[in-house]
Amino acid sequence: MKKPFILAVFLICALFLCPEAIGAEDVTRDMKVKRLYYQAEDLVEAGSYDKAIKKYNEAIKLSRDKDITRFIKNAKDEAKIKKIEERKRLKKLAKEKKLAERKKRIEADKGKTVWQRLKEMIAGKGRNK
Repeated sequence: MKKPFILAVFLICALFLCPEAIGAEDVTRDMKVKRLYYQAEDLVEAGSYDKAIKKYNEAIKLSRDKDITRFIKNAKDEAKIKKIEERKRLKKLAKEKKLAERKKRIEADKGKTVWQRLKEMIAGKGRNK
């Protein structure tokens, strides 16, 4: 009667204290970190920088390995830099578009007198549509 009980207790203790069982948890955690990292990379490629940064943060929270955490933090910083560069590029394009529109208006107004431009503005054909 004591032998099966002792054997059962031993097996249960071995299961909980076995390094392979603890390692299995680390493997699943590492798989989740890897999946989150690749999802974040896909979001960066798609241009969704805010969502990618959130995925990177989740991966950093799950990761226990210092090297992997540092690697993910570097990738997150790169995503932030890309986000800033994209904003700057879009602002520059908007400025260029405004300048092109101004040049068109100036070209259209060349050769016209002030009175002609005023008549067009009053009639609704000028700049103030």
